Amino acid sequence: MLADVAIVQQSEDYVLASILEQCLANWRKHGINTDALSQLVGFDLAEAAANPEGWINIKLLEQMVQQIALFTPDPLLGLHAASMEDMGGFGVLGYLEQTCGTLQEIYDATMRYERLVSDIGTTTLRHEPGVVFCIWHCKTEDPLFRRHATEFILGCWVRHIRFAKLPLSQILKEVHFSHPAPSNPALQADYENYFGCPVRFDQPESAWVVPIEMMTAQLRLPSPSLQLTLERHARLLLSERTKKPSLRERIKAQLRVLLMQGNISRDYLASELGVSSRHLHRQLQKAGSSYSQLVSELRIEMAKILLQDPLLSIEAIAQRLGFSESTPFIRWFRQHFGSTPRQYRQQLKDQDQ
Repeated sequence: MLADVAIVQQSEDYVLASILEQCLANWRKHGINTDALSQLVGFDLAEAAANPEGWINIKLLEQMVQQIALFTPDPLLGLHAASMEDMGGFGVLGYLEQTCGTLQEIYDATMRYERLVSDIGTTTLRHEPGVVFCIWHCKTEDPLFRRHATEFILGCWVRHIRFAKLPLSQILKEVHFSHPAPSNPALQADYENYFGCPVRFDQPESAWVVPIEMMTAQLRLPSPSLQLTLERHARLLLSERTKKPSLRERIKAQLRVLLMQGNISRDYLASELGVSSRHLHRQLQKAGSSYSQLVSELRIEMAKILLQDPLLSIEAIAQRLGFSESTPFIRWFRQHFGSTPRQYRQQLKDQDQ
């Protein structure tokens, strides 16, 4: 029983696919080649993000951010992804927030329904004399991902007051981040221009610091009837959100991360999930699957993407997919696709002409 729980805990955290879609759109505006990024991680990010009701495993997002950091050394990656224009990226919660008239109402809705957007972190409010700390705590342990995710969320909160009559500098007293300041001191001005107030790093928590009277100041006219309708829909979605992805999908999500890291040993997968290799085998059997079947499915997905990059050699792709050399990869590929990798790549080239 404890082993089953371990599998669930290792892979139950997800983020709404539409958030990834918005991030990709904003990164493209800042010159990041997201098609090349898909090839780097061996996962079709655009296809995954295109499903408005889909969910992306957070472990996969961590790997993706690590690759982006190597691919484009943008120290403001999180803030650049936060400049959203389309509220649809946050699903029903984004629209519900727009029906609220004050920051207090917005944060009340956020704390009730943020799991409709992700499991990545939690929002809380803390009152101190004269101010309210609107805190967001990121659950993940990876420091690089935590930094960019935190700056993304606090940056996205600016959308709450984008259409308010009051200036941002009047609503926000300070912005705090628990992570260190960027190594380049000149970037301090970028943060303060974005938030319109002083920004402090190495703080006990990451938060907006808002004058207490601003929490109940009228930002815009509320829409009570639409708010009630969206609340009902949000409650329904939240009840459905408690349903877990299938065991097979949770294991597959973890295996995708390991395959990207170049380690697809079944024993290693089992250790990452906190179970024995024998227990993992039995659980997959119950789910009507097997370790080799999952590996094959993921290799097929990644091979299609990696072969689109003409700069990657067949040998390099074979290594990325966990083959010891190109010969067994070519043999495996022919069995599944009816052609060699080079023939398949040529077919793709012919289709583009």
